[in-house]
Amino acid sequence: MRLGSKIRRLEGSGLIPAPRSGAPKAAEEALSTQRAESLSGVHSEAPQGLVARELSTPGSRPSSLSEALRAAFGSRTRRVNTEDAPAYTWGRCFESPWGLVHQHEERHATHQVHGNAPLQHARDLRPESLACLALEASLIDCDPAEFLFIDTETTGLMGGSGTLAFLVGLAWFEGDALCLQQLFLRGPEHEAALLHTLAAKIERASCLVSFNGKSYDWPLLRNRFVMQRLALPAAKPHLDLLHCARRVVAQGSCRLVELESRLLDFERQGDIEGALIPELYRAYLRERKLELLGKVFEHNRLDVLSMVALLGRLSRPLETPPQQTEAAERLRYARLCSRYGDESQALDMVRSVAVESQAQRAQALHFDALCLQAELARKGGRSKEELFYLLRALRLAPGGRCPELRLRIAKLYEHRHTDLHRALRHARAAAQAEEASRHERRIARLERRIARSTPPAPGPRFRT
Repeated sequence: MRLGSKIRRLEGSGLIPAPRSGAPKAAEEALSTQRAESLSGVHSEAPQGLVARELSTPGSRPSSLSEALRAAFGSRTRRVNTEDAPAYTWGRCFESPWGLVHQHEERHATHQVHGNAPLQHARDLRPESLACLALEASLIDCDPAEFLFIDTETTGLMGGSGTLAFLVGLAWFEGDALCLQQLFLRGPEHEAALLHTLAAKIERASCLVSFNGKSYDWPLLRNRFVMQRLALPAAKPHLDLLHCARRVVAQGSCRLVELESRLLDFERQGDIEGALIPELYRAYLRERKLELLGKVFEHNRLDVLSMVALLGRLSRPLETPPQQTEAAERLRYARLCSRYGDESQALDMVRSVAVESQAQRAQALHFDALCLQAELARKGGRSKEELFYLLRALRLAPGGRCPELRLRIAKLYEHRHTDLHRALRHARAAAQAEEASRHERRIARLERRIARSTPPAPGPRFRT
């Protein structure tokens, strides 16, 4: 049975839709032309809209219905001649003692600016500022010039034993240059070589710096060392910039791209969403086309550069005079210094905020500064100073904060200054600041103490 008859029978049975007008006839003509070309050894282009298929045996019929349908209706895939297209190149491969490693390297001058932050600020930081920023005293012994910045791109966002880090971005300082290196996993069989190369870099670092690396990047890399039965690198101090940013950045998202925009004045152009990266790597493993990962390489590169710039930017208020920092930001850093235990720097910052906010009539900011001054006085054991700042803050307090302040004032009057009448007056106004049972016991205790301390009224005098 001829091909045209087969297709007409299928159309009549409803198994396939009716083709465009003239398609079966064009298919028969294309098939007969192809047979003639196969026999004569001469090849010509197929009619427009059809894909000419070269048969395995000259003069044979299509081997399957799918081939016949493709000959009749054409293929939606257009073949492109890529012989003259330049090959996509990225990095270089070299044979290490542990296997094949594919890496890309570049160097940046430390005076280069990423957004609004020079890269050298991260290198020139005082270790004391870093310890305060991270709330980790162990960082005092670390040299910022020997920090290793690290960021990974992985095959999954949920972690797990099957998740690979297929791209590891690294950066470190060498003199007046920032060296940026990216290690790429060409295939799972090369993972051990990548991990050995990474371990050598970690061994030379004084501290690891990451963004959410304590919760994600480092646990994942540690699992990969275990899965490959490799020795873990020696433990290093770890500074996680995400945790630092959450302490000192005002309310809002702390995603890296958001911090770039808010703190560094840097906007990415054409960046890829992180959720798409695992699928692109899987597509690379199927097709082995490195150009599929071009945007992933750039995404990782910007992540690493932004971490370097962000470390310098987050530490800047701890390195510069208070007047060079915005008052609201200065107050957040004063709280940070208070948590770390650097009372001297915290006092310098909060006092400048109190003076500036009072001059600008910024009541909310001035109230927060007074409360922090009271807290610092409490930590220093200066109860009179604490009471002074609390009473001043009470005049500016919004309604919801008054009971809390009155309760603190009542405690000071009762336990530090033994002014029971004032303590009772403030305690009665602080009912909303504590549980009802505790509040009732406090009032009853103050009333009993007042009754005991009040001298009895003189009785009538009798003549003897």
